[in-house]
Amino acid sequence: MERSDSLKKAIDSVLTNMRNIRYEKRMTQDRLANRLGISQNAYSKIEMGDTELTLARLLEIMIILEVPVEMLLEWINAEALSKRPRNSEDLTTGSI
Repeated sequence: MERSDSLKKAIDSVLTNMRNIRYEKRMTQDRLANRLGISQNAYSKIEMGDTELTLARLLEIMIILEVPVEMLLEWINAEALSKRPRNSEDLTTGSI
């Protein structure tokens, strides 16, 4: 099944943010993979988008990284809003 560009961009945004938080927390791929019960190579493939990230796995990663689930929605919304075309009404009303 082919993914839409917007879905792919949303997933890429989630993966990028996940990786950045892992860096900020100074956690290696090996350490995170160990906590997940998978190999470092398997985790790397998830982070690079080569292996599909399931919702269950995403939630496990977010729990390990101590990331509030609400941030996931922020990441997706930020990506969607940054790509949303603006019309003249948006510019005059000041709405996004």
